[in-house]
Amino acid sequence: MTDVDHSVDVFKNQCKFMVRGLRRCRNTATVNTEEQLCSYHDPATQLTHMKNTENPTRISSSHKRMTRPDSVIQPPEKILPFKQTSLPVILDIGCARGLWLEHLQQKFKNDFNYIGVELREELITVATTRNHSKENIQFRCMNCQKPSHWCSLLNLKFGQLDQHVQKLENRTKKSNVRIIEGKKVAIMDRPVYNAEFFMKSLQSTGITVICIQFPDPWAKSRHRKRRLVDDGFVTMLHNVVRLWNHQSEESFIYLSSDREDLHDEMVQVFSKNEKYKCIGYRISGHPFQIGTERDLVCEHLHREVYRSIFKML
Repeated sequence: MTDVDHSVDVFKNQCKFMVRGLRRCRNTATVNTEEQLCSYHDPATQLTHMKNTENPTRISSSHKRMTRPDSVIQPPEKILPFKQTSLPVILDIGCARGLWLEHLQQKFKNDFNYIGVELREELITVATTRNHSKENIQFRCMNCQKPSHWCSLLNLKFGQLDQHVQKLENRTKKSNVRIIEGKKVAIMDRPVYNAEFFMKSLQSTGITVICIQFPDPWAKSRHRKRRLVDDGFVTMLHNVVRLWNHQSEESFIYLSSDREDLHDEMVQVFSKNEKYKCIGYRISGHPFQIGTERDLVCEHLHREVYRSIFKML
């Protein structure tokens, strides 16, 4: 068969509908053999594909993949003791398939222990399967907004955690969030971030770095309450880490997002809690020099990623 005959054969089963009168539809799964139209443009079936013009709603891909936090009810299994308990721990909240932690382990080898937590159980299954032979990486499915899940994960006593939360709530909170022209702007006096000093600080045992990278945005106003970072979460996170670290070790919070509004909101929430101090605001580049999958996508699309680092006091 010649090249010309082959091109004719390709168009033989292609939908004949002209999109905006400029080009033919690219679908080839034709169901209407008489008119040679695909299921999307066939009048008999296109009613199921028509958009609601009275109340049009667009569901983005990010909304489709997001999971409601309250859908995870079952507490996670507790973290098993690591082989080298003296190593610092990197905790990745929202680890997805765990590829970022896997890449960290390949770079730093046995310099850290790694814990990944995620809402979607199917992703945790993939992450666990990929890293089942590694002794310093563990993954769990949990709801990070529930204190009982943290107690189950780290084998803490819920009553002791509750006492720490109440003590902190009774204290006066300081804020380093200023208001300029009616709009909150966090950390006006930007701290000078030193990447080399930050990496040298990661020498203590216990949970040393908590990473919250590209959390679900929940952009609609009625869904904002589902966002991960709020006052209650920030307070609970401090108490959980301090209890597990036995009060003595330094811990850092790394925040990142490609949404400026979400990043600034997280920064403001952490900033107004007196138990956190910002040591890097809108820093350039990932502190570990290894980006997540989302980091690489943003780099490819030339989309800015906003990053900040807090120190837990």
